[in-house]
Amino acid sequence: MRVCKIPHIEGCGIYTLIIEVCKELEIKIGSLGYKKYPKGLYTYTGSALGPNKASLFNRISRHLHVKKRCFWHIDYLLNNNKYVKVKGIVYSKTNKPYECLINQKLMRKSLKLSQLKGFGASDCKQNCKTHLLYFANEKLNYLINFIRNSYESIDLNPNILLLQNYF
Repeated sequence: MRVCKIPHIEGCGIYTLIIEVCKELEIKIGSLGYKKYPKGLYTYTGSALGPNKASLFNRISRHLHVKKRCFWHIDYLLNNNKYVKVKGIVYSKTNKPYECLINQKLMRKSLKLSQLKGFGASDCKQNCKTHLLYFANEKLNYLINFIRNSYESIDLNPNILLLQNYF
């Protein structure tokens, strides 16, 4: 089992994974069923606000395990697929549930894909349609800056981990 080593991150907070799908894929995502995922960059925003096991470090590390038991929708997308790569992570320490607010800010520039409806949003309290967003033609640097600005716009202090050489 390959695992990306990341620096230890203390505490709780929110994070946004930047994911590259290298070619169009059709993947079964748990109860959502089979969905097509076009080539391009995606973001997935989540939180780690619980006790120790839900720390930022533990949650992000789990997402970066190549092969794992599928529990969340994002696990099905990332699990052992050579055409899906986590390219970077933007995260911030916070005790507040800003995951939906960040997701909604990012949603303003994403392309709307009906097949993403419900992805990662089954327990969403803010009526987000999805927590997986699609950015077909954006460059990685642009997307990182857009995410960083979104975090800063609500007075968070974002950190960036680039994982371009991971896979």
